[in-house]
Amino acid sequence: MRTAYACMFACAAAYALGGEVVRDARIFKIDALVTPPVSSAVPAGLLAQRAPRVRPADADDDDYHGGGRVMLWDNAVGRMSRRHATVLEPGEVVALIRMFVAEDTWANERNSLRIDGGKLTVVQTPEVLAEVEKFLEALHHRCARRHDVACAVVPPAALDAALRAAGASRDAAWYPPGVLDDALAAAGDAGWSWRATVKEGEAAAIAPVSQRLSVRDYDVNQTGTAPLVNPLVGLLRDGPGLLLQVAATPLADRLFLDLVFFNELTGRPGALRRIPMGDIELAAAGGTSVKSTLLIPPGQTALAAELSWPLGEVPGYALLARVTPVPRPRPPQSPATVIEVGMYVDLVSARRTSADEVPAGDGNGPFTSEAGEDENTPRPEVIGMVRRWLPRDLANDPRLRLQSAGGGVFLAVLGDAAAGARAARLVASALEERFRAKARSVEALAIRGSIPKDACEALREGGGALLVPDWREKAALARETRVRLAGLGGRDLSMFAGMGRTYIGDIETVSGGTKYAVLEVPDPCIRWAGTGIDLAMTAQPVAGTPWMQVSLRGEVFATAFGRTSAMRVDHTVRPGGPLGFEALGQTLDIELPDQQVNDFRHVVTVPAGRTAFLNAMPDPDDPARVIMLAVEARVLD
Repeated sequence: MRTAYACMFACAAAYALGGEVVRDARIFKIDALVTPPVSSAVPAGLLAQRAPRVRPADADDDDYHGGGRVMLWDNAVGRMSRRHATVLEPGEVVALIRMFVAEDTWANERNSLRIDGGKLTVVQTPEVLAEVEKFLEALHHRCARRHDVACAVVPPAALDAALRAAGASRDAAWYPPGVLDDALAAAGDAGWSWRATVKEGEAAAIAPVSQRLSVRDYDVNQTGTAPLVNPLVGLLRDGPGLLLQVAATPLADRLFLDLVFFNELTGRPGALRRIPMGDIELAAAGGTSVKSTLLIPPGQTALAAELSWPLGEVPGYALLARVTPVPRPRPPQSPATVIEVGMYVDLVSARRTSADEVPAGDGNGPFTSEAGEDENTPRPEVIGMVRRWLPRDLANDPRLRLQSAGGGVFLAVLGDAAAGARAARLVASALEERFRAKARSVEALAIRGSIPKDACEALREGGGALLVPDWREKAALARETRVRLAGLGGRDLSMFAGMGRTYIGDIETVSGGTKYAVLEVPDPCIRWAGTGIDLAMTAQPVAGTPWMQVSLRGEVFATAFGRTSAMRVDHTVRPGGPLGFEALGQTLDIELPDQQVNDFRHVVTVPAGRTAFLNAMPDPDDPARVIMLAVEARVLD
């Protein structure tokens, strides 16, 4: 039993013989209902919001003093959206009890509900207290839903071997449950796996496996005639990790999975450079990361992402995921039926394309769960939406009670269980139909490679944007890069993969002093450069057609080190020489890397399953070839 007695006593028992109603006071422990658990792996309330970047998005390329780190973990962790959490606000618990448990008795001032921290104090008759206890048990059962999550990263060849053994097609929307384990077995030491039991709606995290400290920069200031030099000691990490969140959807055969995978390669020893204020480590830094939002059939294996990348230090991989609900005893009977609406509300809040999605208000107020990534995003009034899905006789029934809380709608017809069950079936059916129409699982594939220059036009069907069906056989692709991402239609899917190192890219001079002496001190600017790919894709089915609208944006970059320039770090001189003075100050070499960048932004509408040509650029390694960029997308279910 989840409730705990702190006290029980009879109120005015002596008056019972005189006709007074006996009341008891009970204290129920409701911490798990209203307080999210705190994870030791990641600060409470944190989950990824955007694609990890090589540097902070607001950093200036020409003036970046952040130590030149590739911060996949730091930038992957943002403020978590708890919109899908099943925990309730304290006021919601009180409102639900008042509405669905002996509603007509709470007007009596002798009866009361009060929440103090994680304790609910109720003064009521023994019969009503028993009903409150049963209702709280039902809420606890819903808020304690858990799921087993298994994720694996394997070479694409290991996935192919597992699919052959299972007799499954590479093009299948979902793979059998055992494919994940078979792919891990085929991968051997080249595979990674994570398994965890997570609470629905709450963040779970697995941090990088190893880390070390490094002097990565110096903060230089000048006060009077004494320079102040503070070493910046940073944390370098090596290893893979996950951030994830699981939630129920209006569909019994789909679970929501918000997933971020990253593999940091920043903990490898780098080169030590001696500079005027001390030693600094120019570390090799890079890695890969994926952000995806999936709707997964329970127990099935999903291919969340796949990378084929001709960069030895960041090998190609396939990211697999499987979510299985933890079996639990049958939930206790509740006076209200709970219908999960959180995911649907998120979808229609972002689109607002029909009157059905944004119903007129009915005085019951807006949806009361967390607003999510954008606290100012308007949300449709869920109660009005649900009423629209009911026939007139039920929608106007004065006994109908509706309340939105904790990502769900609580529904009952007081005194008529049969009518309440009918209303719940109608709402659930309407919600499922609309959710299936809007929440489509999609897969997008970006392809980049070198092809003969004279083959470019021949590959395009009628000279248009579509490539001929057998374009792969005709293209003779070289140095091919493929990025495959699966997720929810209309949501950003992103990937970063790259490897490089930090370097001293500039020297700034900090000066100060008094009227009698002026002192200048060098301040090195530490930057990062490397070779890799950074992209984001969005795919959305076009309603009523077999077409997909695909947005692709990002960059492919390659860096070559070699050029340096000597810069003077102080300007101490003495008389003499042909110019009348001689320089005595120290010099420090800065590096001037050369970089090739292909930056692209495309929006294209393409038939599902067909490949669309996006652009072609000269191949810097072969004048007779061009680098072609193409994309394709399909609906998974």
